[in-house]
Amino acid sequence: MILKAVTCMCLTISTLHAQLLNEGDLLANPEELIENDFTGNGHGAYIQQVGNANELSLLQEQIGAEGNLAKVLQQGDANAVFITQAGAANQLILLQKGELNEFDLIANGHENTTFAIQNGTQNTIVQRLIQSNRIHSELIQIGNNNLIITELQGINNRGLRIRQEGNGMKAIVREIGN
Repeated sequence: MILKAVTCMCLTISTLHAQLLNEGDLLANPEELIENDFTGNGHGAYIQQVGNANELSLLQEQIGAEGNLAKVLQQGDANAVFITQAGAANQLILLQKGELNEFDLIANGHENTTFAIQNGTQNTIVQRLIQSNRIHSELIQIGNNNLIITELQGINNRGLRIRQEGNGMKAIVREIGN
């Protein structure tokens, strides 16, 4: 059974605030990840997929000064997340626990925040950050084949943090122009 969710949003908003859980909280109580915890006029996507051949495609676009929030939890089996966020002040929190893990992100805009954890099995993160200022991106892979590829295109005020534990541990960071 393949679960696939596609969400497209276009909006104009004023303020978006979300609580970011720490890594220990997410790993111990992953269900807390999908709780609605932001205030303001922003739009949020809260997605939980448990077991089997998980797959998710999500597009969030907005017009205006501030952005969208996406929280994704995938537990077990095939896993795959493909997200595009365009605009300013978007936030993304992702947790993939076990199995074949894959996370692909394209973020275009300013003040975007990404926090992703892949806990176990194949692990792959491909992240493209385009024409952004004041980004904060934290990518964590715990165990197994670990691979992170990050492309920074026209980025100022970088905030990239990568942590890998155990097994493959390979990270590639490419800067393309400014």
